[in-house]
Amino acid sequence: MAAGLPFSWAERAITFQEPELPSGAPDVLLLRLKVTDIHGAASLTEHELKLLHFISSRSKARIRNITDLLCWSPKAAAKTVASLAEKQLLSVRGDLLVPSLNAKSLLARDIIAIEAKIGGWKRAIIQAQRNKWFASQSYILLSGTVPAAAKDAAETEGVGILRYGKGRTEVVVRSEKMRLPGSYASWLVSMWGHREAHA
Repeated sequence: MAAGLPFSWAERAITFQEPELPSGAPDVLLLRLKVTDIHGAASLTEHELKLLHFISSRSKARIRNITDLLCWSPKAAAKTVASLAEKQLLSVRGDLLVPSLNAKSLLARDIIAIEAKIGGWKRAIIQAQRNKWFASQSYILLSGTVPAAAKDAAETEGVGILRYGKGRTEVVVRSEKMRLPGSYASWLVSMWGHREAHA
C-alpha cells in the first residue's frame, strides 16, 4: 500500500498495519527513520521509552524530577537511568540527565498515521485526531467523492484526507504537521521501526 501513497518517501517507508497502541490501532503507519544503526534501539522497555520522552521533552532533567513527577521509586528510576546510559541513549552528569545524540537520532523523522475507511468518515476523523498524539501527520483515506462536511471537519481537527480512485491516491486535505515526539508512543513506534529495519 505504501508505494501508492502520495508521499515522496513512501516507497522507502517502514510500514505497519493495525499496530496496537494505547490510543487505538491505526490502519496503517508509515515511518521514515533518521538512522538505522543505533545500539539498543530495538529493545527498549516501556519505562525506558517513557523516561526518554520525559527528558527529551524538557531537554534535561534531574533524577529527583523523575521520582517526583513520574511517581517512580528511587530504585526504579536509578535502574532505568542506568540502562539508558549503558545503551548510550542518556548522558548522566551528576544528578543531571541529558538525552544523547543517539536518543535524538532514535526518534523517527516522520510518522504518518492513516485511517482507511470505506464509509463513516466521522468516526475516522475522531480516530485520526487521536493519532495526532504520537504521529507527525494524521490522515483518513476515503474512496469516491469526499463530502464538503468531511473536508471542513478535517481542517478543523488538523487531520488530512486522502482519496483513492481510479488506481491512484491523492491528497484532498493536507494534515497539520505535528512536532515529534508527541508522546512516549512516538518513541514506541520509532523503536518498532528500528526493530523492523534490523529484522
